Amino acid sequence: MKQNQAEHDVAMKCDVVGVSRSGFYAWRDREPNARAREEGVLKREIREIHPGSGCSCGSRSIRAELRYGHGWRIGRGRVRRLMREEKLVTMTRR
Repeated sequence: MKQNQAEHDVAMKCDVVGVSRSGFYAWRDREPNARAREEGVLKREIREIHPGSGCSCGSRSIRAELRYGHGWRIGRGRVRRLMREEKLVTMTRR
């Protein structure tokens, strides 16, 4: 909704999406939940680990580093999703 904030008013956008205005404002002003905060910390740690490996670490290596080096209990799929969200790609050998 932020992208076209100047073009359309909130009431019309909420009507199109099917939510109430009060619900939108409550959602916007709400604090992030525990999982969102945890994923923010994980993303920060993944961004630190990835370049340190020369961008050659994939989700398996990063998961192992998070699990054994940093004490996180995390699955490979979650690491893969977080890497994708951060647009981190693994360099492959030719």
